[in-house]
Amino acid sequence: MDDGPRYTICKTLQSVHSDPVNALKFSPDRQYLASCSDDGTVVVLDYQGLNSIAPRVVQKYSLGVAVSAIIWHPDSQHLFIGLVNGSLHLLGVVSIRIFLGTGIMLSHAQTTIHDSALDVYLGSEIACLSLSKAGDLLAVGVGDHVKVLNIVRCLEGSYTEVVAIEAPDIQTMRQGESDEKAERPKVNEVRSLHFTAGGSRLLVTYLTLGIRCWNCTDHHEEFCIQPHSFYTGYSAIHPSEMLLACSNLRDGFDLYDLQAKAYVRTYTAVIQDNIALPAVFMNGGTAIALGTSKGTVRIVNTLTGEEVDILDHPAFDHVQALDSVEVSNELTFLATASATKRAPNYIKLWRISTPSSTVPNVGPSLPLRSIDLRTKKGGRGRQTKTRQEKAERGFERPYILGFVITLAFGVVLMAVYNLLNSTDRSRILSWCCTRHSLLISRLGLSHWATADA
Repeated sequence: MDDGPRYTICKTLQSVHSDPVNALKFSPDRQYLASCSDDGTVVVLDYQGLNSIAPRVVQKYSLGVAVSAIIWHPDSQHLFIGLVNGSLHLLGVVSIRIFLGTGIMLSHAQTTIHDSALDVYLGSEIACLSLSKAGDLLAVGVGDHVKVLNIVRCLEGSYTEVVAIEAPDIQTMRQGESDEKAERPKVNEVRSLHFTAGGSRLLVTYLTLGIRCWNCTDHHEEFCIQPHSFYTGYSAIHPSEMLLACSNLRDGFDLYDLQAKAYVRTYTAVIQDNIALPAVFMNGGTAIALGTSKGTVRIVNTLTGEEVDILDHPAFDHVQALDSVEVSNELTFLATASATKRAPNYIKLWRISTPSSTVPNVGPSLPLRSIDLRTKKGGRGRQTKTRQEKAERGFERPYILGFVITLAFGVVLMAVYNLLNSTDRSRILSWCCTRHSLLISRLGLSHWATADA
């Protein structure tokens, strides 16, 4: 723990929103932090203010309807915003323009902006958003389906719909369970979206249909991973795109291997309310922060599941918004926000300092292929003996073998000792001692030569 990352609180921002905070997002250029809330507002904080006493509010937008999802445009100057009424907006952070839909921007001048050249209405609550790495495709999760939009010309107020992905019509109830016991939702809601493979694939996590990968070129389903737990909440994808962590709404977060298409392990968490919780990978994917329904955000090691630290929040607070940004190999910032209706809401900013001696030299992803992630009953996986351990084991062998050889020489010598006269006894004893020493010496030299190699 002493040599690992150090988590310290930078600032607690009170009264940024009057209602629960639904999402937090750092901008790609690491300058801004955006937050959205049920109070219908979107707040943009100056990222440079994280090191100051009071981070500066750049913009505060009021849209009049609860904001459920946000994601940054690659230029870091515009925000895609999804509302619970199905409206999709694109707000300019610096230019203060609204390209998609309509809305109101609140600044010092209380300026009102209207631009209805293109009105995007998707008919149901926008649950999640995802942007391709190239920034040309935007996936929107709406109810039980996904709409993929080409947004190359979105700054000109234009977009085209590429495909609408409908949820598979699959019986969601487990065999043997009754309607009264299960209380299943009527629709297979989309919970999270992740573009992978440079935007050629789209991972969709459904509430009851598990994890499904869709090909964005010919629009077919490539594979499906059945959920380890029945429900699947919000999910987070590893920087390597090889792992996916999903809230299971029951006992924590389930980790999946996307290449093996298999369940790996569960990061346990006490869930006091049946709510979907977020997660976010940090520090190059070596650690993961887990949302909470009881005021304690846990940081765990991605591969072992061991708890690294606990970030305290007020007791029983729901933390349903998380995001992190890596400034360097040794410095990461984490933002957490409360979503509790019975108490004032806040945003906490955390500084994560990693000593240079402990920073893994693995680039943006972990060497997952060299590690067997699958374990039994929460174990730590198969451990292989290191070369040093093997050498230490081999170090004992010449002593054991030498004892056996010495004992054998002694037995032979005692057997023939009484059959010889005094002259022969001396000659035999001298010969045996010489041969014994030479054999033991050669055995020791050959052993160490092998161990050093």
